[in-house]
Amino acid sequence: VIYADPPYPVKKILRKVRPNQVEMDYPTMTLDAIKMLPVRDFATDDACLFLWTTHKFLPDAFWIMLHWGFKYQ
Repeated sequence: VIYADPPYPVKKILRKVRPNQVEMDYPTMTLDAIKMLPVRDFATDDACLFLWTTHKFLPDAFWIMLHWGFKYQ
């Protein structure tokens, strides 16, 4: 079982809580860099992937998943 929570390239959302936050609290990656993560190297043939995403990145998540050697079921 592989649980993946990629650091998608999200932008800061303006809100009243923490209004001075300039960027995310963690470094983000480009979608191409996420795609190139060596997840396939760690996966067995019968591995199951749980990939976290947001609605904005859902189409990209399917693309990333396929590149990592998984198919949506």
